[in-house]
Amino acid sequence: MKNQVLHRKKENTSSWIMLLSFLLTALSIGPILLSDNILILSIPFLLLIPALYCSYRIDSFKKSIDIKTYSEIIAYTQGKNVDELRKKEIKFLIFLSNLLFLLYL
Repeated sequence: MKNQVLHRKKENTSSWIMLLSFLLTALSIGPILLSDNILILSIPFLLLIPALYCSYRIDSFKKSIDIKTYSEIIAYTQGKNVDELRKKEIKFLIFLSNLLFLLYL
């Protein structure tokens, strides 16, 4: 449980860094395009580097704990068991496929 809380804190920190970096990049593009200096054009790319790094960290973290869907991400952040959610989804999909099969006949 402590390990999960620590992972969530790291993930939240990376998410905020990524969000702020993307926002600063988007806001910096407009004024910089009006400038004639070529070196100033590199500022948005430099602001984009932390966002890309943090997005890579978040994606590798999601792969390490095998989270794929939005509902699994929400369940994980709320501290619920992701395996139970998957079992419910599988039961629903089996029911739905059987229902569609019977309707097709």
